[in-house]
Amino acid sequence: MKIFGAIIILCACVFGSYIYEKKQKNRMQYIAEACDFIKHIKSEIEFFCTPYKKIREEYLKNNSSALLFCDDLHEKENFLEKDEKKILQAFFSSIGKGFKDEEISLCEYTYSSLEKKLEKAKEEYPNKIKVFRSMMLFFGVCVIILLI
Repeated sequence: MKIFGAIIILCACVFGSYIYEKKQKNRMQYIAEACDFIKHIKSEIEFFCTPYKKIREEYLKNNSSALLFCDDLHEKENFLEKDEKKILQAFFSSIGKGFKDEEISLCEYTYSSLEKKLEKAKEEYPNKIKVFRSMMLFFGVCVIILLI
């Protein structure tokens, strides 16, 4: 019975590290999608002077799953950190309310900020995963030792 309990504890720890890894991957994908959408907005405004509402509607028709970040960042379950959330909230609350030059510079600023966050996340990803896996394995072994 003790061996069965130890196996369950180790499986739970492995599952926890898997969930953390998936969360980090989803976060990077989420930021990349936001960067693509912002780049699309910038090009539409810059070259065609298209209003934001029309850009958003067209993008929703073509990419139904890509706009999770656009509607409401508080209600939707997402994987962003606080500073990334603030950048996107500031962007989506301000876009469509200014002149063409203001909106283009807002898009450029937001895109560069998110691109930096994405690069940092990609650099840190392997190390974070290794550390978290090691921590979870260590935690599982410690709990098993305490119980046995």
